[in-house]
Amino acid sequence: GEMLHLKNSATHQKLSGTLSVALKLLGQRFSTQVMLADLIHMLEEDDPELMDATQRMDPSGKLRRDLVAQLDSLRLRNASLFEAGGEVLSMEAMLGKGRHSRPDGRTRLSIVYTGFLGDNENILFWVSQFLSEALRFCQRNPSDELQALLMLDEADLYIPANSKPATAEPLQSLLKRARSAGLGIMLATQSPGDLDYKSR
Repeated sequence: GEMLHLKNSATHQKLSGTLSVALKLLGQRFSTQVMLADLIHMLEEDDPELMDATQRMDPSGKLRRDLVAQLDSLRLRNASLFEAGGEVLSMEAMLGKGRHSRPDGRTRLSIVYTGFLGDNENILFWVSQFLSEALRFCQRNPSDELQALLMLDEADLYIPANSKPATAEPLQSLLKRARSAGLGIMLATQSPGDLDYKSR
């Protein structure tokens, strides 16, 4: 939703509602990962169950057509973020937990470089997905003891004081919940005054 150009708050709510319904239906139907192409296909083909569920907020189907156009544009502009065949984003793999643990028991260090993603919009989009996966890791792996450390450089980009990018909400949730999973978080920035006040 953060990457879509939305005209006003009422339209935003209807688009978000339509997307939520579509994603819920896809989640119920697929046992594997749901790709952006699956979402676009469902909206484009006037799926009967989706049409029935969104009839009141989108009686003419215009919102679905708008969503298809915007999501198609998003897919074309950011093909590298959505193409299949990449490595699955997994905190267990990055932290060397479970089946990913090293035979010698040594701690795994993973460094993620986002520079190749291009502009800030792409970076914020990817980091928001990473933070959401970190939240899921916390839910799956409660622990009273420190089991991992996550450090975010240039953290003022992800949780700024004067705007709310896609990364803000998942990072705020992570700051609240990480302790219950023994996940330490370090935010590094040369501009601490630019960090969201409540998060500080």
